Amino acid sequence: MSIWYPSSGLTWTQYLQADSFVRDVRGGIDTSRSAIKSAISDQTRTLVASNEQLADRFGRAFDQMSGRLEMGLRAIEQGIGDVASAVEALHADFTYSFSLLIEQVRIQNGLLTTLVDKLDAIHNTLKSPTATKAREFYQIGCDRLTRGLLDKAMEALQKSAELNDTDFFTQFQIGKLYLYGIDEDDNVVDLAKAKSHLLEAARYAKGEAAVDPSFLRLAAQACLHASIATYASIDGSGQAQNSAELLKNADALASRALQYDPDLGEAFFHRAKYSALLKDPNTTSLLKSAIQLDREYAIKVDLDAAFEGCRPEVAQLLGSLRDEARAQAERQLRTTQSKRQEASTWKAATPPLAKCLAEAEQRWTTAQLSSRVGTYFGFLDSATSARYASDRFEELVTTRRAEEEKALSAAHAKVNATLEMAGRISANAEYFDQAKEFLQRSSSEANAKTFGAFQRAQELTRNAQSSADAALNFTRAFNAEQSRRYDKKRRLGEATAEIPRLFIMLPLIWGVVSFLVLGSGSCLALPMTHREIHDPGLFGANIWGLVYTFDKFLIGAGIALFFGIISFFKKL
Repeated sequence: MSIWYPSSGLTWTQYLQADSFVRDVRGGIDTSRSAIKSAISDQTRTLVASNEQLADRFGRAFDQMSGRLEMGLRAIEQGIGDVASAVEALHADFTYSFSLLIEQVRIQNGLLTTLVDKLDAIHNTLKSPTATKAREFYQIGCDRLTRGLLDKAMEALQKSAELNDTDFFTQFQIGKLYLYGIDEDDNVVDLAKAKSHLLEAARYAKGEAAVDPSFLRLAAQACLHASIATYASIDGSGQAQNSAELLKNADALASRALQYDPDLGEAFFHRAKYSALLKDPNTTSLLKSAIQLDREYAIKVDLDAAFEGCRPEVAQLLGSLRDEARAQAERQLRTTQSKRQEASTWKAATPPLAKCLAEAEQRWTTAQLSSRVGTYFGFLDSATSARYASDRFEELVTTRRAEEEKALSAAHAKVNATLEMAGRISANAEYFDQAKEFLQRSSSEANAKTFGAFQRAQELTRNAQSSADAALNFTRAFNAEQSRRYDKKRRLGEATAEIPRLFIMLPLIWGVVSFLVLGSGSCLALPMTHREIHDPGLFGANIWGLVYTFDKFLIGAGIALFFGIISFFKKL
């Protein structure tokens, strides 16, 4: 019996004495007591979790051969990492039997130091000699508690409270010692005092919440433990009416705890427990809230005899939760299958993406196997694994889609750059328009965002690039022809402009120079007397000399004309 309940045959003190976790002589955890083991029912292993799932979740705390579970052992072995809370962090792992030990672990590991220092800083404790002395006694009490000296720890904590009775941590530790303080050597349990100090602790924590909201969680813990102290008092009441009043009071305190911390699963579980004992119809709704915060409450409820009077309703709830989990898992599996099919069309082009795909496939397989077990845990695990796989498949698709979009965008930019260089002219209009059409169709295809669509878009883009290249070639050919025509026209203009120089000025210059150089002698021999003029023989001879001299002019002019013609046609 790892969870105490009224009418168990044991008083609260007897239960703690028989079922508590204690340290052995070497300071380790003594788990040799057989009383802390509880059997998991066949119904729970059918509806909630199979033997394999229980072993996987609880490790060596669950014995597959006997089907017995040591509730809370895993939490102690794994340690406590939440500075602000033990109960809230553990959820279903919390049991009465290891509450004292868990407090010792928290103190020993310094998990409360941060909050204590924060509270001291708020109130400037170091500036107050009395508050400083109170804190010293508190630290002494905590040190003694870690060493298992419960009575001595209580003495030091009470001295701290005498000096500073409004300190949350002092009242909280005193209250928990009065509630769970029993081991082989000491017994300081006093449920009435436990409740009183825990309610004081809740009051003081609530007062600190205005400065630091995290103290509301501590107030919630204090209220929950006060609720447990009230619940533990039932075994000594002896009257059904009194028991009912105590249960209602315990429920009110657990309800107050939830007002301070709505995520305190153990408060929901205790409210469900009280409702079960009161035969309240709200039992299953409260239990469902606890299970939704921590699935392991679906196991814990099987170990708690307080629910014996409503086992059919609990079984119905667990069956309903299993059906809801199945529906959720099936929806997630369908979604993941769709993502997987899409991812299968994309190629994992890089090692990181290949690793991502391998992880997704592994979790997909796990999701399918978990679903086939047919339990609540199995469907929850299936949905979780499928969701993880879906995210990885989506990551692959998103990454590859981004790569394809980037590549396609670069290809489109290249086509547009080519078209910009080509320009649209009559000579290339057909190819230019064709490239534009291919680009438009490529963009339309890419809007589908699938691998096949991107492949088709890339093919259309390649066609667009070919058309753009053709358009550019036509533009270049047209520009070259235009350039040739312009050059020919320019050369004709230049040659025409040279006609006066080549065919008039240069021949005259060359003729005069040639005449002067070659015909000057003949000019000196021209007739100068009357007789030479009237003598036909002499006159003819002189006329011939003149002609001969003019011929020298024509030679120079002709040479100039010859080279002028050559130069003229070269310019053309």
